Amino acid sequence: MPFCPNCGKEVPDGAAFCSSCGANLLAPASPIPQEKQVSKTMRRPIGVAVITILEGVAGILFILSGISILDIGSQIDAAILALGSIINVNIPLVGATMTATGLLLMSLGAISFILVWGLWIGKNWAWVVTLVISALGLIFNIFSLPAGMLGLIINAVILFYLTRRKVRVYFYRSNLS
Repeated sequence: MPFCPNCGKEVPDGAAFCSSCGANLLAPASPIPQEKQVSKTMRRPIGVAVITILEGVAGILFILSGISILDIGSQIDAAILALGSIINVNIPLVGATMTATGLLLMSLGAISFILVWGLWIGKNWAWVVTLVISALGLIFNIFSLPAGMLGLIINAVILFYLTRRKVRVYFYRSNLS
């Protein structure tokens, strides 16, 4: 079934007017492809907003975790230096590992914010990246059962939701069957 270019609702094949908003469906074709025209006039699906907010929260948590690990790493380095002078202990990789981990988490937080922006405005690449991340999360959670049950359910719901037709149309993916 096609979608109304004005409101994004499904309309029967061959309909002259949208039953929802009354738009003329027989108007001359615009130079913008229909799936992009529909997506630009469509409202953001509520589930996309929820996923976007959750991704934003994850980004904040990544950044806060990274900052915490950087701080803990510097404190461990200071303790090792103090103990090293007393009992001759030398563990140089702890601080470097903590620094690398903290910077990685902060980078993941920055990437999360880029993904949030893409999801919020309906970018195709954000839809694809979210599908890939959810699929990888689903696989990871399968191998970490029973502890990963909640993550398994969340990733399965996200994958199911993102493949719904209305959501695909929002992300310019209406050509998928």
